[in-house]
Amino acid sequence: LRIWLDIGTAEGEAVRALPVLRDALLDKGWELGEDLQYFEAPDAVHDEDAWAERVDPILHFLFPKTRRKRRWLGGFR
Repeated sequence: LRIWLDIGTAEGEAVRALPVLRDALLDKGWELGEDLQYFEAPDAVHDEDAWAERVDPILHFLFPKTRRKRRWLGGFR
């Protein structure tokens, strides 16, 4: 399981709350770069255009190329 935490710095109050969640996960043993990633997008707002600009690294982190079989709908691939 991997978690990506991501926020734009122009998103309001949540900008202060997300680091608290990140730190709580780190305290529980999650490791940045391994199973947890955190990113603050400078001046980004909460909308589809902002997300589209940074979706590539999100997908690469959450779904890395691996030889391990993954369980998908309908079985294994």
